[in-house]
Amino acid sequence: MGLNFKEVNEIHNLIKDRKNVFFEAIAYRSHPQTKKLLEILKDQSLGKIKKIEANFGFKNKRIKKDSRLFNKALGGGSILDLGSYPISFFTLFVSKLDNIEIIKSNYNLCETDVDINAEIHLIAIDSDLFFTPDEDQKTFAMVKPFKDSIYYHELKSIHGHDAFLIENESMSEILTPLFHISKA
Repeated sequence: MGLNFKEVNEIHNLIKDRKNVFFEAIAYRSHPQTKKLLEILKDQSLGKIKKIEANFGFKNKRIKKDSRLFNKALGGGSILDLGSYPISFFTLFVSKLDNIEIIKSNYNLCETDVDINAEIHLIAIDSDLFFTPDEDQKTFAMVKPFKDSIYYHELKSIHGHDAFLIENESMSEILTPLFHISKA
């Protein structure tokens, strides 16, 4: 739809008061199986959503400088190109996007100045019954053979799922090295 918020906002302003239908170029959004999945989840016959895992990527053995995939002006790179798919999938299940905050992104730039990969940090809480450490460890084990820059951290706490809000010092010990924050 656009390469940045300003471009997307301009497009939105152009079409918001018209009687046009606008679709982004992510085909699964208009696929019948997606509609069916949303119906099943809406009636909650399977229960409430506890966790969403979505990823999309491909391996490329060499950087092709003339390829759209490695051209920043054309939306190339792992975040602008591939990252839009799992983010778009996630937005199907949330009603208020203003409550979502991306707090950090790590990436490596290739010779054409686009990001070619990103880090993943999984933080589990040993007493969390909603997002169990076992699930995060399985995710880690599944992804690690394909991605070296995935890391697993586990917070020890009696506070369950809310520990990340309560255990400030322990969370700081995990997050400070990730954000390169110097302690004052």
